[in-house]
Amino acid sequence: MEIMINLLQERENRASLQKQICRKYPYPLVVVKANIPGEDKRSLIETIVACEGYFALKELDIKYLHTTYSIEGLIFYLSVDFPIEVLKRFCVDIEENHPLGRLMDIDVFVSQSQISRRDLNMNPRRCFLCDEIAHVCVRQQTHAEDDIEHFIVDTFKRYIKSNDFYDRWQRMIQTALIGELIKPLGYGCVTLSDSGSHSDMDALLFIQSAHAVSKKMAYAHVYSNDFDQLRAIGKIAEQQMLKTTRGVNTHKGAIFLLLLVMAGLQHPDPVMHISFLCKDILHDFDTDDQSHGMRLFKQFGVTGIRGLAKEGFKDLFKRYYPYFQSKPIDDTFLWLIGQNPDTTLMYRGGMSLYNECREKAGNTDKLQDRMEFDRWMKIQGLSPGGSADMLSAIILIDCYLWIMEEKNDEQTDKDRVRRYLGIK
Repeated sequence: MEIMINLLQERENRASLQKQICRKYPYPLVVVKANIPGEDKRSLIETIVACEGYFALKELDIKYLHTTYSIEGLIFYLSVDFPIEVLKRFCVDIEENHPLGRLMDIDVFVSQSQISRRDLNMNPRRCFLCDEIAHVCVRQQTHAEDDIEHFIVDTFKRYIKSNDFYDRWQRMIQTALIGELIKPLGYGCVTLSDSGSHSDMDALLFIQSAHAVSKKMAYAHVYSNDFDQLRAIGKIAEQQMLKTTRGVNTHKGAIFLLLLVMAGLQHPDPVMHISFLCKDILHDFDTDDQSHGMRLFKQFGVTGIRGLAKEGFKDLFKRYYPYFQSKPIDDTFLWLIGQNPDTTLMYRGGMSLYNECREKAGNTDKLQDRMEFDRWMKIQGLSPGGSADMLSAIILIDCYLWIMEEKNDEQTDKDRVRRYLGIK
């Protein structure tokens, strides 16, 4: 009952916000969200669906862009300078033809009034599972939850498992980078609802960065045996990140990590292959580079992400990913903070605060403890960015192993997507 009350309140808040935007900006308003049944829409799949709807519209002349995140999930609000009829038809085309379009809800408003398909003499939206008008099936609860979940399984897996290998990797990387943002508490990191300890970045900036860098990183899928090419593509992705974010470092560490994980996943023994690729990587410390990693090495002898790469990210594949398979994202992230040698934490807080942070992360069994730890991290100005990057790598591994399974195991598919949908 409490969830339903919260959902109704958020719908009222959304309607009020839509009116405010329409009054302030003299342009059509496009509202993008997930169209997936359920009371709580704060899941990985629903987040990716909403983001893909936004990405399909991002090249339009957007005069105002805003996001909200609540029990209704991630919602994008775009004031767009575009002819209203053409805009509505474009949005309907996305809903009908995008790989995730059937799971999207893209509404268009003008002067606070919603423009419907009927207004343009277009056919009404049809049900996921039959040819009936969609709202009729919703109102009559025609279909079983299992059948709806099965459709979502097939749709999301087809989206990830594109026949085009570039698209496949781009979507997996993007899902991994955006997926880590759904953690309910960031402990200083950016989440979909909180900027954490950061004053120069928020969820929207991360989402835009994830989309931009994934488009560059995906080219690396043909260079899994060439470390120099992987590094070169990483530099290109970094440049694109800085261009997109206007100089803010959102994903530098994640780019390096995920490119090597990409390479490793395409070989029978990922750990051995990554270790081979990175056999000479510690020679980086022979240079006069003034990066954070170099300063930590000179001060404490910490080899950081390079040292982990030289070992083939052994803990990631052998410990971190297996832990994630049976745990929620928040549990996994907290555990990572206590386990992963996070040089971002070391640099921001020094070794004393770093050790205190890891100890606190291991003593947060109750929700109240976690909320207090989250507040403490923000007060200290700490952000476990290295652990957030590891969480992205875990999601990438999970996506890859899912689509590469030789057997089409319906129960395995369903279990994974139920987890991605946040269903207990």
